[in-house]
Amino acid sequence: DLDVRFSQVDVNVHPAKTEIKFSEEKTVFDAVHYAVLSALSGETRTASVTLSAGTRRAAAVPEREVRAASPVPAPVSAPRFVAPAPSFGGVLRVQEAVYQTSLELPTRPAPVAPLPAPSAAPRAPEPVKAPASAEEPAAAPLPTPADSQIVEKTVQNVENCSLPDHKILGETMKTYILVECGGELLLIDKHAAHERVNFDRLRAQERHIMAQSLLQPQPLRLRADEAELLEQRGALFQELGFEIEPYGERDYMVRAVPAGMDPGQTGAALEEIFDKLRRGRSLSEQEVWDEALHTVACKAAVKAGWDSAPQELERLVEEVLSGRVKYCPHGRPVVVALSRHDLDKMFKRIV
Repeated sequence: DLDVRFSQVDVNVHPAKTEIKFSEEKTVFDAVHYAVLSALSGETRTASVTLSAGTRRAAAVPEREVRAASPVPAPVSAPRFVAPAPSFGGVLRVQEAVYQTSLELPTRPAPVAPLPAPSAAPRAPEPVKAPASAEEPAAAPLPTPADSQIVEKTVQNVENCSLPDHKILGETMKTYILVECGGELLLIDKHAAHERVNFDRLRAQERHIMAQSLLQPQPLRLRADEAELLEQRGALFQELGFEIEPYGERDYMVRAVPAGMDPGQTGAALEEIFDKLRRGRSLSEQEVWDEALHTVACKAAVKAGWDSAPQELERLVEEVLSGRVKYCPHGRPVVVALSRHDLDKMFKRIV
């Protein structure tokens, strides 16, 4: 649920009362958007079919054939999503101008119970039910140097493991996440990791990014060459989620931006896109699209110096340790690993 004080809602922004304005519109949008995603991600219900004894006898089908024909629904996989700052998902409650976010990551559905062996005497089949409690499979241990024979400690140490046991120690300088994993200290650049997650999510939308309408359109003044590029590449900006209307000779109004991007980053994002379009006239359409996505993903990512909730840090760490995030869209590594040996050598505990 969402509770907002009267002083933070303006119902007089439209004559017909068809629109309202929140003082923290991005926070409200994130709360509703990611609450829905969290609800869909946590859906674990499965269907089961049971035939009565009379129906089975009328069909003259042996029990083992009936049970084999009854499909066992596959577990519902949680969709990948990464939210823009300030949160990854959950339910937001706004009270007395203090904003607190309760976040929950999607849970993994319980495995389906195995089917018992058919008995000699036919009997009515029972519905397939998931066990009341199921233990999670043990995490694969991190490969040791003796097994992998890797001397140089690089990002390869964590790329090939599937969510090993790890401990988030916190973050330093509000930029790097500190993680203890497999006897190593990992430093993760949270901006670079989040930028990569955003880029992969946007690219998977196949040239159609959801737009976020602005209750207060932003004025935009373009140079002559930028206005020409906007006229030539108008379809590209629409696909990116921008809605830009002419307001004068070279004056425009930005009425929508890509969902998740801070409206305060609109001017900087458009300026960077125009610059890439000027320098990339010889690029292919796919290359131009990727360059534009780089900008949108960067502007929607958490920034160095921002405070991050523990759930945000955990989500980014999972993306990195699972191997889905290795490098930022520009090719920079997102994680550096230091072994105990490296640390001991830095402190001259060993020669």
